[in-house]
Amino acid sequence: MRNILFISLIILLTACGGTNYNTYSNVEHGFEIDYPENWDTTKMDARMVFMALEGFKDSTDLYTEGFSISVYDNEGYDLESIVDQNVNVAQYYFADAKIERKDLVTANDIEGIVLELIYDADGLEVMNRACFFDHAGKLYTITESMENKKRDEYDAIFNEIINSLAWKE
Repeated sequence: MRNILFISLIILLTACGGTNYNTYSNVEHGFEIDYPENWDTTKMDARMVFMALEGFKDSTDLYTEGFSISVYDNEGYDLESIVDQNVNVAQYYFADAKIERKDLVTANDIEGIVLELIYDADGLEVMNRACFFDHAGKLYTITESMENKKRDEYDAIFNEIINSLAWKE
């Protein structure tokens, strides 16, 4: 459980791009999700099922926005318990962070919980958003990360990504 909590919270990535999207399908874990077609999907982390990162736009772009998806056995825990534990871990590692929790229903009627965490990372204010979903005994976590000052620019993209999530049996 601790690994699930730590990885779900710490591996937070996000993105920005155009309006054209590709679809990533994962038969093993039974889902598909859209991502901006110009984002890099080649830099995978072994702990992730999928990652998409926006490339640097120019020399003033200090942060690579992106998102990642992880899938774990929920070990018998319900979604509320998992999210509560993630809040505790976030408060431990980011004591000065602003943390907000919201219920979520996607465009495909998938219910979940969102945690937003805003904190200072070496002088850069970062916003990480983790969307937690429980499906067929598995915990699906989609984590997004962006410079907080670019939130208006990236929120629409991340909303498209989250709302495209669909279960595939």
